[in-house]
Amino acid sequence: MAYSIVERTDQPYGPWYDFATASGVYNWGYSDANDGAWGYLQLYDSGCKVDSGWNCTAACLDTEIGPNLLWNTTGTGYTMQNCIVLPFIAALLAASDLTPTAVKLAQKYQIAPDSSLFNSSNASAISWPVINNCINQFCEGNGASTPGCDTSHAPNQDAMLWYTFTPNATYYEDGDGQNYTQNITFDGITFNSGLCYDLNAGYDSIHLINGDIGGIGMFVSYLMQMFIILSAWLLYHFYETWARWPVAVTLIPFHGPRKASVLAKQAQTSLRVSDHAAALVSALDEMQKAQVFFMLAVQIAALIALQNPTYIQATSWQQLFNNYGILFNLAFGGMLPVVFAMLIKRLAGTTAVYTIIVSTCCVIVSSVTWFLTWNANPDPDTSIVYTGPPIPQCAGIAPTKFCYQYGWFYANADATSKAFPMLVFCWVVQLCLILDVITLFLVKDPDGSESKGNCFQWVEQKVLRMPFWTTYDDKHFNQSRWRTMLHFDTGERMVRLLQSCIIFATECGFVGLNVVLITDYAHLLLVNDFQTLDLKNWTLGQVIAVTIWVPVFLEYLYIAAGGPEAIYKGRLHKDFEVVRKGSTQEGHAPHDHDDREKLSATVSSSAVELTHVEPVTRPGYERVNSQAWP
Repeated sequence: MAYSIVERTDQPYGPWYDFATASGVYNWGYSDANDGAWGYLQLYDSGCKVDSGWNCTAACLDTEIGPNLLWNTTGTGYTMQNCIVLPFIAALLAASDLTPTAVKLAQKYQIAPDSSLFNSSNASAISWPVINNCINQFCEGNGASTPGCDTSHAPNQDAMLWYTFTPNATYYEDGDGQNYTQNITFDGITFNSGLCYDLNAGYDSIHLINGDIGGIGMFVSYLMQMFIILSAWLLYHFYETWARWPVAVTLIPFHGPRKASVLAKQAQTSLRVSDHAAALVSALDEMQKAQVFFMLAVQIAALIALQNPTYIQATSWQQLFNNYGILFNLAFGGMLPVVFAMLIKRLAGTTAVYTIIVSTCCVIVSSVTWFLTWNANPDPDTSIVYTGPPIPQCAGIAPTKFCYQYGWFYANADATSKAFPMLVFCWVVQLCLILDVITLFLVKDPDGSESKGNCFQWVEQKVLRMPFWTTYDDKHFNQSRWRTMLHFDTGERMVRLLQSCIIFATECGFVGLNVVLITDYAHLLLVNDFQTLDLKNWTLGQVIAVTIWVPVFLEYLYIAAGGPEAIYKGRLHKDFEVVRKGSTQEGHAPHDHDDREKLSATVSSSAVELTHVEPVTRPGYERVNSQAWP
């Protein structure tokens, strides 16, 4: 019975051949016909490389030069896999049980006939000296921080080894293979295949995300950032329009529908001009500046790490790719909440050019981070560091470096925010916010005079001047009430309805994406089977990251309690003062038809559109020159 050997140039489970995949060659749980476990013998041409040729005998058996050939190369995983099957190939070669093609392949890899390397009745007779010497020496100095050193095999592998090799690939593929396989069973484990087991944040940070960008305090801060923005959005709409609905429902049993509606609108108006509403706008402005510079610092740190992966200080492939995986979240976190906060500020009528500029810079830098992360291809050999005791049997390379649980959901800090449409959405909204403050076009004011306006106002006025709308207005004059209720009665109201729908859809998009990002962050914070964060590592930097949002919250409480005048007086020069302005609640321009105007609903333009609102805060405050100035 002659056995075949398959030579392979790659492997299907990931970008690099990691420790678990290489040692899994004898894991009976694999069922791929191309694997060495349930399939036929295989050798990788990326393993056992020596100069321009191959020498598996030296790499796997020579304890002098073998450590360098096995551990200190770019093809360590492939060499390890070749070393695992070497005793079987050597024994089959000595017994003349290889096909002529397989014999030539064994000679190519310099595998010599040797029956002493393999004894089916004695597990200790299997010769993997270079692998075992390295693992044993590493565990002597790092056993306390590597729980896998206390195991003898991977948790999904039986303690009794069961090798199953198929002598001929044709028989395996065309038949059931039952009569052409050889089962080789051992009563014990020959080397520790479970070395990478349970390597999480609690064990020497093997898989821990770098604390500078992903410590426990940093991720709590990221979550706080998202919750603050969502809370600001909810409070803004509650102060602006939503409060009247629960008030009306509460008052209907006592006052009836009509009076309850009137009282609810009065309560909404009072809330809209209250100190709480002013406090929200002021705190949101402070929040925007704080999050912009905080996220800029995070993006700069991420860009430095992308430029030089050794700054991440990863000790394993798993930790390296966990850090790269979370960079997508951090890049998206530098865009989504920043643009969302700018949209809320615009709806509140408090857009400032300075805030637009710094926010745009943050979005640009975050976009660069996202694209560089997408295109990143870190070297898995030069990007890993080891700071433990000397391990000459491993050529100075920790075997846990090659730990990477490819394909395990909980083993990878992967990001949901990889989708390109997410970025496009943020860019489009940010571009609209920028165009909104650029006033280069002549537009007509309600009094008939001309002034500078933005492109949205200019386009709207051009559209509304089209003859079609005059015909439409005349055609639907004095039509049914439902047209007025649905804002279909005039061209102007239809345009404004379209604007409202666009903004509503935009806000829904932001809320949905916020939930996606929060879910990603929570996935890393919540304890699961494979930790990537040290939940107890509260260093000074982590505490500072959390407290960065405290001033925003305190300012909101202070202004809400004492009024905006109290805080702004302390920020102005003595020759300026704060003046409370009357609330401006602009309605729509009057329509030519008086009877239809009575049916028109007066809507706060700042709550529904970007193009019809002046930057006025309710209540408004302005700086006026003191009498000390001539």
